[in-house]
Amino acid sequence: INAIEFLPVHEFDDNPPGTYHWGYMSTLYFTPESSYSTNPEKGKQVTEYKKLVNELHLKNIAVIMDVVYNHTGQPNYYRGYDNKYYYRLNDDFGYINFSGCGNDFKTENYMSRRLIIDSLKHFVIHYHIDGFRFDLAELIDLQTLLEIEKELKKIKPDIILIAEPWSFRGTLKGKLKNTSWASWNDDFRNKVKDFAKGNISNIDELKSVITGSTKLWTANPMESVNYVESHDDRTLTDDLSTRDDHNGSILNDVERKMNRLCATILFTSAGMPMISGGQEILRTKYGNPNSYNAGDTINSIKWDFKTKNNIEYNYYKGLINLRNSSSGDIIKFTGTNPDSYYQWLIGSNNKSIGYLLNADKSQGNKRMLVLLNADHLQNSTFSISFQDGDWQLI
Repeated sequence: INAIEFLPVHEFDDNPPGTYHWGYMSTLYFTPESSYSTNPEKGKQVTEYKKLVNELHLKNIAVIMDVVYNHTGQPNYYRGYDNKYYYRLNDDFGYINFSGCGNDFKTENYMSRRLIIDSLKHFVIHYHIDGFRFDLAELIDLQTLLEIEKELKKIKPDIILIAEPWSFRGTLKGKLKNTSWASWNDDFRNKVKDFAKGNISNIDELKSVITGSTKLWTANPMESVNYVESHDDRTLTDDLSTRDDHNGSILNDVERKMNRLCATILFTSAGMPMISGGQEILRTKYGNPNSYNAGDTINSIKWDFKTKNNIEYNYYKGLINLRNSSSGDIIKFTGTNPDSYYQWLIGSNNKSIGYLLNADKSQGNKRMLVLLNADHLQNSTFSISFQDGDWQLI
């Protein structure tokens, strides 16, 4: 692990006390959530969060905060300050609600923008946070997003900025090209899972996401955060389940292979790979598609799964080691034109594909060949001409 992204830790709506949810209803932007501390009344949330970040830094793990500036929870302090200024309202002065959470914060107003940027600066300066993931970033106006990049890079030039680039209103994909912003790539998520399930509708789109989505909406692969599972929706294990209830706690060999196939593509694709906590041990939410309020029974990581699913755990571990090795450097393609860097191979069935990385040797003599077969019933044969060099089966 080289980076951990925390779900929201800004002070959030937890009234009545003990109400469980993931924290996507922020109320105060300059303090960590008090209920996460051992002694909220004495402000322990401040010192304990700083200590947590420091301990992770000592282990060379970066800390990314998931931040929610697109809407606010209860109590709604900003409504009391100036409702018309801080919120987007319709003609009847009701709240516009493209967030789906009751209101949309009016980020385009000067003091709203300043509030957001000052909050981000606060956590970089005083907590040494390494970066931020912005919930429903499409609802934050483009000028504010660019100002965030400009101001935070003055303090921390290598700041990590990640957008969830959609909302119920639309998408930001393609609008943050040639910036320091990266975005969650749902095209990657959907195409890779469809392939693993054997649903091959557009092989060219699969190729596009494997090579960094530069033919879809990125200027270079580093603008893409590739993933097949996040906190949202079903876990990968549950989604790949062929059961009607999608209960991934009951698996067959094919479903396990589908999971390893998704992992193979994830860690051999251009862009930044992200896994969800527990994905590597086949975490399940027993089919729950939206567990934000389901409590620990559903959401907690069951650590005995590490033993139960040790084959998959070691497979993920091996893929991460491969990508981080010197041989894996060629996976990290950062160019804008993948056509010469990748050579594509088609197998004997229409559910198989292969790709040769560094085919043009632009990154030295090392190359890597990845062969994928998503057909659950039959093997696939590839016709390959191995030329110069010694090839090793991984």
